[in-house]
Amino acid sequence: MVIKTKDFDSVRWASAIKKLFDSLEMEVVEFEGISDYQGCGIFLLREDHWNNARWYVMSFSYGTCGGCDAFEDLNALERAKAWLDLTESFATEQDAREVYEESVSRCW
Repeated sequence: MVIKTKDFDSVRWASAIKKLFDSLEMEVVEFEGISDYQGCGIFLLREDHWNNARWYVMSFSYGTCGGCDAFEDLNALERAKAWLDLTESFATEQDAREVYEESVSRCW
């Protein structure tokens, strides 16, 4: 059964990804994911620089069978780089939210 959630701790990798964004001072505005043997997670993020906001969307997928999870065999640094490579940057909140909502609709 697929369980839709907004809880970081129940989606594989989501807590670690949130910690990465926290360390970069990026605010998690929204998160949605699937808590199951395989699934996905989508972050909507905001970063402020001198009162100039930058918006980001990061989406990822995972699996639990052998060879199904691209992040499993990576070390911590490689994993962080892979997650940042999956993060798209946007100039406006509206553009980021449109991509976020589209990503959420594809995840389910």
